[in-house]
Amino acid sequence: MTMPHTDKPPAQKWAPLFLGMILLTTFFTYLNAIHGELQFDDDTYINPKLNLASQLSSISSHFWSSLISGRRLLTDLSFGLNHALDGLAVEGYHLVNILLHLCVVALVYFFLQGMIRRLTEAEDNARGLDWLPLLATAIFALHPLQTQAVSYIVQRAEILGSLFYLLTLIWLLRFVEAPRSKMLLPWSAALAFFILGWVSKQIIVTAPAALLIYALFFLDRQKIRRAVWGCIPFLLGGGIAGLKMVSGFTVAGGAGYELEGLHWPSYALTQLRVFMTYLRLIFWPAGQNLDYDYPIYHSLWDPEILLCSLFWLAVLTLITLGLRRRAALAPPWRLAGFGMSWFLLLLLPTSSVIPLADVINEHRLYLALAGPLISGLALSGLLWQKSTRFLGKNSRRIVITATILCLLIVLGSLSIATRQRNLVWQTKMSLWQDVVAKSPNKSRPHNNLGNCYYLKNDLYNALPHYERAVELDPKNIEAYYNIGLIYTKVGNHQKANQYYELFKTKSRQRYDR
Repeated sequence: MTMPHTDKPPAQKWAPLFLGMILLTTFFTYLNAIHGELQFDDDTYINPKLNLASQLSSISSHFWSSLISGRRLLTDLSFGLNHALDGLAVEGYHLVNILLHLCVVALVYFFLQGMIRRLTEAEDNARGLDWLPLLATAIFALHPLQTQAVSYIVQRAEILGSLFYLLTLIWLLRFVEAPRSKMLLPWSAALAFFILGWVSKQIIVTAPAALLIYALFFLDRQKIRRAVWGCIPFLLGGGIAGLKMVSGFTVAGGAGYELEGLHWPSYALTQLRVFMTYLRLIFWPAGQNLDYDYPIYHSLWDPEILLCSLFWLAVLTLITLGLRRRAALAPPWRLAGFGMSWFLLLLLPTSSVIPLADVINEHRLYLALAGPLISGLALSGLLWQKSTRFLGKNSRRIVITATILCLLIVLGSLSIATRQRNLVWQTKMSLWQDVVAKSPNKSRPHNNLGNCYYLKNDLYNALPHYERAVELDPKNIEAYYNIGLIYTKVGNHQKANQYYELFKTKSRQRYDR
């Protein structure tokens, strides 16, 4: 007697080929970023003083203290390796960023594919979701929002942190599902990746919570209990190190609960609006900007903040109700709840109550982007299934063909938008011209664009931007010094000395506070 043969769904059968196509397309999409100049903070981390030997010595002698202080040892080491091989030639640095992005893309697929496989094995009504991992991965890989993490060299920290975040989760899930006799190896691997993620970028602190949310949405009670016990050391270690790091930042004045002109209640309220901007950028990535001129909100009763508060309260309420009644929810609804939970959790370290100098930054969305994609695609798939259920065979075939064409158009458009955004990152001049056009009333972009003209010895165009920078922010001490340099170059020493004195006065006022 022969067993009945059941073919795999096409999405699973052809998954290796489709994943390879996604990775290859992503590589060629980012290939035009390979010659991009060092930008903004790149010059701080990548310079002639970069020395691999001294970094290796620092790691061996200060590893444990660096864990507490939050130094990004592994990210810095990767820059040191690049410098040892390529010096200051940018191509090697960009190539490593692109290859790391491809690794994250592959891990996103394996994580999502494992999630869908567990669902389809447990529940018959989850079948039909096999296409979601490939489609979500393709959008994640090609989305232009990822350019700030991939094309901006110093944001390698975001990519490395995301890489180890996913590896930690994947191995923790293996620990949860392993027989008792084989639990130690996956748990130890997860711990190792967690530590590597911590010395890459501290976004990994939320990985244990991500596992617990995953377990609550998709796993049975026995596995939930094992997930809780397995995560306790991660939660304790990450929590203690995180608190220690934040207290150290507060003392140093680098970050904390108080920044000049930005206290934690205002920062937290502003983030409610920032979350909405992030969602808009995910579904309509127009107006991308390195340096947003974002308004600060101070009152919960501001109409915009009140509406945002109600929206996010509704989202959290639906997520909570979904967790309480998950047995009654169809898999697409649980996927949607998990996706929004992922989005909020991944942004929590940078978008909560600890003020950062920049209230919004696109690279913070790098791994968080996967959440709304999961939610949007799961609900879109549910709507598509319901709307095509009663179509005839021929009509259904036409709708499927049209849907595939639309998806190809969307992916092609994302790839083109990413290549266009990479062109903005090509030179310092093109980047800061773009920022000034989008943030004309912010001081820092004008000062940096002035620097671009100054480096080209175009003093005529540099001076107005420096003056505009001072006009917009009288505390921008760098702009005063830059104006003094210009007047020195043109031989007007009286004016130059006037601005040098202003620079000294403003500097004393800053450091006396």
